[in-house]
Amino acid sequence: MLNWKFSGKSPALVLSSGHCWFQNRKPDGIYLNDVINAIEKHPDHPQHVFRIDRMVKLGEALENGHINEIGLVMPHHSTIRIAGMKQKRIFEYEPKNGKELISDTYESKPKEVRE
Repeated sequence: MLNWKFSGKSPALVLSSGHCWFQNRKPDGIYLNDVINAIEKHPDHPQHVFRIDRMVKLGEALENGHINEIGLVMPHHSTIRIAGMKQKRIFEYEPKNGKELISDTYESKPKEVRE
């Protein structure tokens, strides 16, 4: 059984089970403030692309055939797709863009229930 611990109230944004921004959680290396700023700048866009400078990992260097880049800080791109993102839940209505995402709350039900 997992133990949960309340760590306080803070702003949060949840797009999917893997894209939850709150406190120090930054999926794909993207901070909550960066997501909010992108949405406010381009509220009608269904997706946002972020450039993140991060270290090249062994697996990706081998996969890309650039073994000499291991450990180097290189630019990477992360994309947040608001419209049409795969979900583990069923929504009656899903937001089509950032403006809809941050202006409402969306009710959902799980696709699968386990006992």
